[in-house]
Amino acid sequence: MPDVRAVVERLLVEARRVAGEPPRHAAPIDVLALLHEQAARWPAAPDAGVLHALCRRLGVAKQVWTAYDARWTRRPDATPLRAEGLALLAAVCLAGAAAEGERGLRLKALNGALIALDRVPPDAAIAVALGEATGALVETLA
Repeated sequence: MPDVRAVVERLLVEARRVAGEPPRHAAPIDVLALLHEQAARWPAAPDAGVLHALCRRLGVAKQVWTAYDARWTRRPDATPLRAEGLALLAAVCLAGAAAEGERGLRLKALNGALIALDRVPPDAAIAVALGEATGALVETLA
C-alpha cells in the first residue's frame, strides 16, 4: 500500500505549481490564496473551519467561486474556479482527509475531493495524480 502522506505531499506540491500564483481579489475570502495557504500547512491538516466551508460549497452548490464575502456568500465579481484551482481544491480536501482528526470531517473532506475531482477535466495533467492519491486514501479509510 502506498504511503498516503507522501502521495498527498507530492500532490499538494504539484497542485500548487499547476495552479500558479493566485490573483489577488479585493474580497475578504480570495479562494485561490486561501487554498495556497491551506496547502502550505501540510503536514498539518487544513484549518477545520476552512475545510468545512469549502466542502459545504462543493456539497451544496457543486461549485466553488474565486471570491466570497466574509460570510461565504459569493461576490458579484467572482467567477467559477478553473480546472487548476479545482485541482488545488481537490488536493487540499485530500490533505484534510489524510490528516489525523475527526473521522466525520475526514470523510466530508474526501467527499469534497471527489466532487472537485469530478470537475477537473480528465485530460488535465494533474488528473492522474489526483486519482492516484484519492485511490490510496480510500484504501486507508475503508
